[in-house]
Amino acid sequence: MLKDFTFVVNKEEAGIRLDLFLTKKDLPLSRSRIQELIKDGQVKVDGREAKPGYKIKPKDKITLLVPEPEETEILPEEIKLDILYEDSDLLVINKPQGMVVHPAGKIRSQTLVNALLFHCPNLSGIGGKVRPGIVHRLDKETSGLLVIAKNDFAHQSLSRQIKERTIERRYKALVWGEIKKEEGEIHTLYGRSKKNRKKMEVIRKMPDARSQMPEIAHRGQKNHGLWTMDYGLWTKKRSQKIREAITRYKVLKRFKDFTLIEVRILTGRTHQIRVHTSYLGHPVVGDKTYGRKRSPFNLKGQLLHAETLGFRHPRTEKYLEFKAPLPETMRKVIKALTVE
Repeated sequence: MLKDFTFVVNKEEAGIRLDLFLTKKDLPLSRSRIQELIKDGQVKVDGREAKPGYKIKPKDKITLLVPEPEETEILPEEIKLDILYEDSDLLVINKPQGMVVHPAGKIRSQTLVNALLFHCPNLSGIGGKVRPGIVHRLDKETSGLLVIAKNDFAHQSLSRQIKERTIERRYKALVWGEIKKEEGEIHTLYGRSKKNRKKMEVIRKMPDARSQMPEIAHRGQKNHGLWTMDYGLWTKKRSQKIREAITRYKVLKRFKDFTLIEVRILTGRTHQIRVHTSYLGHPVVGDKTYGRKRSPFNLKGQLLHAETLGFRHPRTEKYLEFKAPLPETMRKVIKALTVE
């Protein structure tokens, strides 16, 4: 069903980019999806198409049309899924290491989406034609729990919980070196690397980002090129989008040259745990992108596992929590280190 949204700009909102304005609204759409819809002419300002960077004005009437999902070109494939829970609204999947979540670029098959379409042809279309049902993602070499939306109602609820940071996501990771502190928080500004667009990086450490953001917002209003968005920043150049990232960790066990930690993310940025642990000086074992090039224990991927996932059920509002056992490779490595 075609969905349409209408907004009228007030004085306080004037002057920011169109795409940023819509991103800040309570819409079940990602930033990239909003920009895609703007470019496709599905967003109009006073009845006229506009660009993502259009600076909105007071009393601008903005209409957004979200069309029905197109017939997907992604083919269903009979791939075995490790399903921990399923009902008429959602599924909870334990994704294996090495599986890509959704098609991208030249990768069109053997993804989680291909498997999902075979198991459940009618998934939520909010994420677009190549990401049906996908509410959040895990890196290819990260194993563990994902929740999948079967319909738009579930997708909207789960997306809202992620935005409000009420979803519980805990990981286990084996990292290089012996972390001295028992627990800690990594709180930074975060963005895409200028040297390598496929990588992310820490822009600046934030000892108390929330207390500093009002000052940054004030500077932004004085045309210093910075704009706030959910305690993050936008610079005038689209390629320099910067956001807040918060990771909390707790030491579970120390080994010689390694530490097993539990990680909780308050924000879900791309590669966040891998970048933050590397920034701490303790990269994830097996992560060749942000860590050491050599891979011990004959690993094919990183030892990072999304172990616990908790959320309110979209329809019943009952809190559900799931736990996925560590993959065999990770268990074997930890056992070998324990014996030493």
